[in-house]
Amino acid sequence: MESKKSEEAKSLIAARINSIADDDEEKYLGSTFRISYDNGETFGDIYKSPITSPHGPIELGDGSILWVGTRFTTTTEHQPIEAYRVDLDGSMEKLGEIDAIEENGEGKMSCEPYAVQLKDGTIICHIRVEYKFTTYQSISKDGGRTWSKPKKLLADYGGAPCHILEHSSGALISCYGYRSKPFSIKAMFSFDGGESWDTDNIVATKDSFDWDLGYPSTVELADGSLLTVFYGNAQKGGPAEIMQTKWTFEK
Repeated sequence: MESKKSEEAKSLIAARINSIADDDEEKYLGSTFRISYDNGETFGDIYKSPITSPHGPIELGDGSILWVGTRFTTTTEHQPIEAYRVDLDGSMEKLGEIDAIEENGEGKMSCEPYAVQLKDGTIICHIRVEYKFTTYQSISKDGGRTWSKPKKLLADYGGAPCHILEHSSGALISCYGYRSKPFSIKAMFSFDGGESWDTDNIVATKDSFDWDLGYPSTVELADGSLLTVFYGNAQKGGPAEIMQTKWTFEK
């Protein structure tokens, strides 16, 4: 039986949802974005994107914007991974699509992709596969128009979703959440342009972490070290918090 407090919370949520006008729902429900032309001082109109992804689009070497994501939907059905070019007027053009990920002849729900472009123009995309919570990789050599068949990188329950960074040393660094014990943020490294990966390197872990953690984002600092921001629990049973860790790796 639900507690009185839980029932009250649900009633408040339902009342708020019922108060939303159809016009507001049409404008705000979905995957949306805004563009700033003055380094974040102001932002323009709200635009709708047909796709969604936690880490959003990336800038390619030629200055164009590439967004690899999953079709926005209010259902849990599998949606294809698609690549779009985003123009500065908010319009989006579909470039290509990544083949459905299958295991033992069965399609598996894939989502939350993120891509990085290497200096030679190659685009590498890491994809979360909900079945057994793992990560696959697909590669494009033509700006996102065609993609290689997705290849499994991590073992079953090996972790996801990823954020990829090309380090100034040339190394590729892909960080992801690991939701089995020991719960942690992990990283995998590639020193050959994504051909092979050194996986399961722990970046951050605590005894207080539980399974509900992840979604890291990483930047390289001026001295070559890394700063990774993610969410996790500072104490068992506590609320999720935004956390960070500074770290280095051996090249």
